[in-house]
Amino acid sequence: MNFPGWFRRRTPAWGLLLAVLAGCATYTMKAIGVRDPLLRGDLPAAHSFLTKEKPGGDGLPYLFELGLVLRTLGRFDESNAVFQRAEDRIDDLLTKSLSREVLSLATSDETLHYAGEIWEQVLLHHYRAMNYVDLLRFDDAIVECRKASHRLAVYADAQSNPHTYRDDAFMQYETAILYEAAGELNDAWVSLRLAEEAYERYLASYGIAAPSWLAWDLMRVAAALGYDRELEKLRSRYPGTELVEVEELLRAGEIVLFWEEGFLPAKIQEEVHLPVYKNDGDEEDREKFARILAHRRGQTKIPHGKKLDYFLRVALPAYLPQAPNHASSRAVLSAAGRFATTEVAEDLDAIARAGLTDRMPTILFRAVLRAIGKYGITRAVEEERGEIAGLFANLLTAATEKADTRSWITLPRTIQMARLVVEPGTHDILLECRGPHGQVTESVQFEGVEVGAGEIRVLSHRTFFGAR
Repeated sequence: MNFPGWFRRRTPAWGLLLAVLAGCATYTMKAIGVRDPLLRGDLPAAHSFLTKEKPGGDGLPYLFELGLVLRTLGRFDESNAVFQRAEDRIDDLLTKSLSREVLSLATSDETLHYAGEIWEQVLLHHYRAMNYVDLLRFDDAIVECRKASHRLAVYADAQSNPHTYRDDAFMQYETAILYEAAGELNDAWVSLRLAEEAYERYLASYGIAAPSWLAWDLMRVAAALGYDRELEKLRSRYPGTELVEVEELLRAGEIVLFWEEGFLPAKIQEEVHLPVYKNDGDEEDREKFARILAHRRGQTKIPHGKKLDYFLRVALPAYLPQAPNHASSRAVLSAAGRFATTEVAEDLDAIARAGLTDRMPTILFRAVLRAIGKYGITRAVEEERGEIAGLFANLLTAATEKADTRSWITLPRTIQMARLVVEPGTHDILLECRGPHGQVTESVQFEGVEVGAGEIRVLSHRTFFGAR
């Protein structure tokens, strides 16, 4: 094979040094240990693991994990302080580091500062809002919802080629609920309409329909605001929701539950081998050559007239196949002889998988470009120092080739909602969490929950079960 100029150039000494210094373990391999104590219900052990091991260092993934574990422990102020640090880190990373960008092309994308997926950034505000709800600081909870809406708007404006995830239907719905609970009906109406539109896209993209209560909320708020024309449209759009039910909700109290179950799938590393043919060395444009190789992913047959030279190895992030019953777990909320079953409001499993699919062409291109450079290092060392030195260089560069598997791995698989209409007064609320086969996995009692006429009380609970 005739190697083009960018294959034959001498390698700077720091190239091999970077290879020696880079670690081999992916983020998932380091951080996955936090799930074992969570599955056992040993929350202090999960906190201890994070603070001692600090997977990912002091960066954003660690702050995500720590903030969520602190929330689960009921340490809401501490959780919000950690989430504030995470939010500050995200905002700081809006300015890219050129040196890190260059380093990532020499080693792996894990050397880039991790700013989080957009849905991770949005869920940061969800958890801060829930912390404030638990602290009875509702004004601060609404501030977090507004920040989430602003972040989503900025993201949408920046997407010249929109990905599958363009808005967060669940966050818009949650925002509407908190607005209504605070008596800010005009803002609640705007958020409800945004949630309705976003759930239409969720249905098309992820197969997740809007929770059935969304229609009730739209009609109730429209009636309260005197939007008679909108109310008539809603009656036509949601014929199963009668106005008498909406009027009943105005006289009664309401319990809203956010139930989080399972774990978001952790990213794994997948190795891909791309065929390089004898005449490929004639291509002088490195980026063009990388795109050519990227398009060979999944190629199983050597084209007629081509002779295989070698396989170029790249490491990519991936998810294990989705379980067939991944979103079939449910919980039942009951009080005073009334029952409500949860419905999926946010399928993070589906969102994460679609997001990785959206970004894979860019990830693959960068990985191939990096692998070409590393192969060039090996060839340069072999030509200058001999075959043994080339083999050593190949081992070192191969050790740095790993996928970026960073993610917020303590996030739930789904966030589900239940809404229960009750008489005004004080109630003991029972939550029965059920696995995919209907078995009760956990029972939780919320004692002495007070709710007034026309008042909305928000509760939340996290259940750790399901696949590791």
